[in-house]
Amino acid sequence: MNAKHKAMLPLSVLWGILLTLLAVLPASAQTTTYSGDTSTAGTPVYRRPQNFNQLSNVGTAAAYNTYTFRPTVTGNYRIRSTAASGWDNFLFIYNGSFNAAAPLTNLIALNDALASGAAGVSGFTAQPLTANIDYIIVTAGFTNIDFGVYTNIISPAVTNGNTTGGATFARPDSNNPNVDPRDPIYPVNTITNINARYEVKTFSVTQAGLYRIQSEAISGNFDPFAILYRGTFDPAQPLNNVVIANEDFGSFQVSGFDIGLDANQTYTLVTTGSSASDFGQYYWSLVKLHNFRAGFSGSTVGRSGIDISTLSDMFEPPLVGAGNAVPFRAFRVSYEAGGFYRFQLFSRTFSANAYNPLLAGYLETFNNSTPNNGIELGYADYPLLDTGDFNFDAAGSLIFVVSGYKNLDAGDFRLEAFGDAAVTITPVAVVKGTVTLKTFTDNPPASPKNFPVKMVFRPTPNGADTFVNVTLSSSNGNYVINVPEATNNVGFKSQTLQKVVAGVNTTTGVVTGVDALNLLGADANDDNFTDISDLLVLIAAYNKISPAAGYNALADFNFDGTNDIADLLIIIGFYNQSGQFLP
Repeated sequence: MNAKHKAMLPLSVLWGILLTLLAVLPASAQTTTYSGDTSTAGTPVYRRPQNFNQLSNVGTAAAYNTYTFRPTVTGNYRIRSTAASGWDNFLFIYNGSFNAAAPLTNLIALNDALASGAAGVSGFTAQPLTANIDYIIVTAGFTNIDFGVYTNIISPAVTNGNTTGGATFARPDSNNPNVDPRDPIYPVNTITNINARYEVKTFSVTQAGLYRIQSEAISGNFDPFAILYRGTFDPAQPLNNVVIANEDFGSFQVSGFDIGLDANQTYTLVTTGSSASDFGQYYWSLVKLHNFRAGFSGSTVGRSGIDISTLSDMFEPPLVGAGNAVPFRAFRVSYEAGGFYRFQLFSRTFSANAYNPLLAGYLETFNNSTPNNGIELGYADYPLLDTGDFNFDAAGSLIFVVSGYKNLDAGDFRLEAFGDAAVTITPVAVVKGTVTLKTFTDNPPASPKNFPVKMVFRPTPNGADTFVNVTLSSSNGNYVINVPEATNNVGFKSQTLQKVVAGVNTTTGVVTGVDALNLLGADANDDNFTDISDLLVLIAAYNKISPAAGYNALADFNFDGTNDIADLLIIIGFYNQSGQFLP
């Protein structure tokens, strides 16, 4: 058999072809997204420019952040800065270098608001930038008290859409009178009589997360209107599969929304006009804002109520005529690391009396009996709530409470969380009860004593344990905690033997009377027995007084600050006894 050989090009020739191709192929301009926070401690301040020739008289000590951007391609760029919660941001671009002491030097562009009178969105529609040049982008406040979290997006300004000459359809709209015209339209549940021209863009994403989708007019006075569909779009049935829509996103020439998308799901973006005479060239963009997403769909129908009539001042806008028995549901939203996080709440009940849920946030425990205690934020009265970005220093959690604001307001909703690290949403209940120690019952202290209590909630028939540690007072022993919804066996323990309360159902949202009275025994080594091991711990610390060296709080069974005969008598009284064990 005769072997046949393919002709092989020398390696040097292949390298030459590759270099030639690299020289003639155009480079692609990059899209850059970054977030910042000008409210953090240590943020620098300066007297910002008012224009290219003079400095501001109201932003004399404006907080600012800087970011260096080096484009790879010469051209025009869209630069957008969006302030969370609408604080008044101001954007500046410097060529080469920035000096806060000489803020007019190298300044090439500045903008306070893309739309006249609309604070919170600043930037440039077609800013010329040169490849391989460093540009310093300064995000500052308009006044000395304007600061907070923001998201900046830099992308190439190219025309990639045109509705001129397109087909027409009766575009959707919303019939909800509570929708602020500046916000995304949700729900999209009516059809207008506007025969608007439209163009369709189909896309999908490979990673779930929060994305910003925009259509920005390039030509004339074109007022675009963007509509997002999950799956396919049928112009003859324009309400089928619709997700959300928007007319003005910071400017009448920009429409769009920040919305959670699923991985590998086909979406259809329809760009049309606000009226039949609105059509033209536009630029559409898809930018990922947060990599991680979690969601929970639920309902407040039939749930326990809270009195939110005292919370009016915490909400934006303030509540009017709030109820005193408003159905609610609570959640613990946990985030695994510090960074930027954002939360959205959607109504899922649309009727003549649409459900417009509220969202309240608590840093610590939520108590439905005193909802004004510990509340940190509140958002009200829209069928779609968006908190904007929060900047958290480290891993942690919040308690979010979803409710209406009238006593009969209840319905279906969807709560979503997005962030720079993994987030989880867990429905939780308010659990209340009393824990007492037999030691205090038999020998009441002259003054109240604090004592630690460890609780273990074990779901049945299976599930992960939830551990809760609280410090209670001997004066009443009352506690309020938030734990995941489940049917649980609960273990209660201090430096005592454990007592188990079976069948605690927390799925109703509020559970009271979960008590563990007169906990017995002395357990210094936490093995649920009172025996020689505990005696040895006490002997090692005997006659020691806090805070002296050698004092052992674990062997101070009456919590009086002394390891002494009183603790020894408690051990003797319960010697060789054991506590109850969780099944």
